[in-house]
Amino acid sequence: GSHKNFSAEVPNAKDYLFLAAAHPYLVNQMDKGIPRVKIFQPLETLRRNSKGTGFVGYIQDADGLHRWAQLVLRDENSRGEVKYSLSVQLIKNYLKADEIQLDEDDKKILLKKDGQTKLKIPINDKGQMLITFTPRNDKFITKPIYTILQSYEIEEHQDEYQGKIVLLGLEREIQGAEKYLTPQGQMSGLLLQAHIINTILSSNFITRWGKMANLFCLFTLCIISAFLALILNRLKRQTPYLIIQGNLSLLAVYTVFVVLVFLFLGVWIDLIHSALVIVLCGISIAIYLNHQELREQNIKLIEAQELIAQKEREAAF
Repeated sequence: GSHKNFSAEVPNAKDYLFLAAAHPYLVNQMDKGIPRVKIFQPLETLRRNSKGTGFVGYIQDADGLHRWAQLVLRDENSRGEVKYSLSVQLIKNYLKADEIQLDEDDKKILLKKDGQTKLKIPINDKGQMLITFTPRNDKFITKPIYTILQSYEIEEHQDEYQGKIVLLGLEREIQGAEKYLTPQGQMSGLLLQAHIINTILSSNFITRWGKMANLFCLFTLCIISAFLALILNRLKRQTPYLIIQGNLSLLAVYTVFVVLVFLFLGVWIDLIHSALVIVLCGISIAIYLNHQELREQNIKLIEAQELIAQKEREAAF
């Protein structure tokens, strides 16, 4: 009886049903720009009974963690037509937007209603978005499917899920749910999808500096490191140690800056390469200045020896 009542309460259930129509391994990360893939087409009967179709794709980084969500693909079956992910299609319906537009120049997905932009989703040149994972203590509510169906039998619980997004799927590995390794440990695709949707709806996006910005940052750090070494070199007291200590202090300040920018602005600045540049630049300058100092001392020693030898010759005559 529960399923019958559920169907009766939601006669337009097809308006809220979306179909996942692609597998994540189809995405070729070596492609330039938005990847072109052959997206699986659902059965026509399922297509007719759904509001729309979308794909699901999670991108695995080199360290094995899943931090990226593929939001856009091009379908080779339809000559490169743009296809949006299940998350984007679902949010379009949730926000009652009229259309989805892809702005490849500005690297954004735009959800529009009545000609006005309701939501902007930043993506990279491959159509991917960084996932902002919610804190561990701020968990999503999970319930067995039968409790959701039963709640529609009770009049006072009919609005419990009104205005909320409900994801149906497998959560436990024993049920057959596929697990993905994330910065918060292993989680099911269902939970990962919840984090993606929450990232978009809350507009809590993480943006990452591009190559030119990172190169400019590295160049600036090199100049600062060299300038700091020259200032410390004027002290003429244990110069190599002072330069290394100065660069370690610079590294500490830069690390704090990167963390604060990430926490308050949601901007991911490269830390590893910058740290290597600071350390290597500091060591290189320390070695070079130490070599110059030893060379100057050697020249002075040779000059002193020649002066002593000249005085001995003059004394002999």
